[in-house]
Amino acid sequence: MRKAFIYIFFLAAVFIAAGSLWAKDKYIVTILPFSIHSAENIDYIKNGIAEMLTSRISASKKIKVSQKDTVLAQLKKSKIKEITAGDGI
Repeated sequence: MRKAFIYIFFLAAVFIAAGSLWAKDKYIVTILPFSIHSAENIDYIKNGIAEMLTSRISASKKIKVSQKDTVLAQLKKSKIKEITAGDGI
């Protein structure tokens, strides 16, 4: 009985230690530019949605959102005009 208790205690300690190691993982998410198709000019909505997504996603301390300027610079550098669903992203 005592061996079982010691075994369970050490097993729990290993799971707690492993859990704290996994908790330190930080993920990076990139929000790609998107288009809104409308008869009116509603760019303010596009910008608002992008900022809302960024703030909601980055509210979790485990997720960092790439900066918009960096993403736009990389897209410009790679000469990509538009990303579509058929691109396989």
